[in-house]
Amino acid sequence: MTKPHGTKKHFQVLIDPNRAALLELEATRRGFKAAAYARELIYTELERTAGDREYQAAFTQDADERRAAIQRQVEGRLKGRKTSPA
Repeated sequence: MTKPHGTKKHFQVLIDPNRAALLELEATRRGFKAAAYARELIYTELERTAGDREYQAAFTQDADERRAAIQRQVEGRLKGRKTSPA
């Protein structure tokens, strides 16, 4: 079950304690937080198992959506500055 989180999806995953400790250790060794490292592992496995075209299409769409979200944030901040008293 996923929950929306902005334009992203939030997954809640239960990991057994000893493998969770190993994940945390490996993440620390590589300079990641555990959740960020788990995300990178998932993306790497998706890239490996999905077809190149399929993965690249998803990656490109995600990048486009991220750029659009950033643009909306910038425009919203500029609009807020124009309406707020100086």
